[in-house]
Amino acid sequence: MVNMAPGRVASAHYHAHSETIVLCVRGRAATLVGPELIPNLHG
Repeated sequence: MVNMAPGRVASAHYHAHSETIVLCVRGRAATLVGPELIPNLHG
């Protein structure tokens, strides 16, 4: 599990054969999907 402080951002990266799980306890998060990094907003 990765625990990120508010306002922090991860750079784009790739994990072969894995799925993404996003848990928002409070606020919003976004995952960027595919080669075009299309935003998928959560929360």
